[in-house]
Amino acid sequence: MLLEFIGYFSFFNLLLLAIIYFFKKDSVASGTRILAYWLASVAYTQLILTLFYTHDIEKVKYLAYSEAIVFYMSMPLFYFYILRLTNSQDSLSHMRWFHFVPLIPGLIYWGVHNSLSPEEQLISIRTAYCGPLRDEWLNIIGICLQIFYIRLAYKTIQNFVSKAKLTLSNVDKVEIKWVQFMLTSFLFIAIFYISLCILINNKRIIDLVTILSFDLFFFLIFVKHLVHPPDYKYFSQLSILAEETIHSGNNSSIRYKGFRMREDEINNLNFRLLSIMENKKPYLNSELSLSGLADMLNTTTHRLSFVINTTMEMNYFDFINSYRIKEAMNLLQTAQEIDSKIVAIAFDSGFNNRTSFHLAFKKFTGLTPKEYREKQVKVTV
Repeated sequence: MLLEFIGYFSFFNLLLLAIIYFFKKDSVASGTRILAYWLASVAYTQLILTLFYTHDIEKVKYLAYSEAIVFYMSMPLFYFYILRLTNSQDSLSHMRWFHFVPLIPGLIYWGVHNSLSPEEQLISIRTAYCGPLRDEWLNIIGICLQIFYIRLAYKTIQNFVSKAKLTLSNVDKVEIKWVQFMLTSFLFIAIFYISLCILINNKRIIDLVTILSFDLFFFLIFVKHLVHPPDYKYFSQLSILAEETIHSGNNSSIRYKGFRMREDEINNLNFRLLSIMENKKPYLNSELSLSGLADMLNTTTHRLSFVINTTMEMNYFDFINSYRIKEAMNLLQTAQEIDSKIVAIAFDSGFNNRTSFHLAFKKFTGLTPKEYREKQVKVTV
């Protein structure tokens, strides 16, 4: 009875979230509505699983296996949400028909089930055999599609963060960590569910574990998301700026379509750039962007990024962080703070959190800030 309550409560909770997101007003309403459709599809899946677990599905036999259609289409839906959030282009734009493929196995199972007689439908529900088809086949197809879309979503996020590094000196706002956590958790649940289907021949137990997993999963995800929602306006502006400014081929190279600068112009801008970095230390501002630095130099973002890339052979993100690390190294050598104050040095150097500071410091020096300071103390002694 308790688990039945949990299942139905989860369904109404997800449905309520879907309604909230559908009517939520933000700068990319279409993206939020996609998220609402995705939540509604998962809510429906949760409802059917609960009906299976409580055997209430026998009262509405024609709904059995319909959750497969909805659930598998939820995977492309979430991928579309990621695309809308990051203003990215669909990597399968040349074959968009592929996104309808997840409909096929679900429709087959639902069609086969409804072609059976009422008595055979009951046997199908109770034994997890849909006529000649086994549930495990449906699940294996589903997990393959799910892994595929998780891979697409991860790749989209990685490309977006790489693009952000061309215009921002801190990318914490665009890490979309809640999305990455969601994708990882969703993959874990899917693999766990498939394992249960293979190892346990008891649909009631499988549905029970799945219901509880979904409940915990969505509770963690959407509490985190509602407390720290993504700044849609920020994402939209950033993506457009990066697209207009630079065309990124991959993480380490930048392509400038037909753009050229005379050597004397490059040298002049490079001299002024290094001068302002040394004298005014704009990198100490954790929110310093490419456009902000370009304004200080009275130039364009395109010309500035071209000079940084060609003369420094690094992107804007790494260029700014190289100065911040030098500042941090100097502070670690001269400051007398105890180790717990390393976070203060991170902020004083222009970083806006300890994690990004540690990662950048390790990348540039091969040591953690603590290891570097201990090494300096030994040299001094």
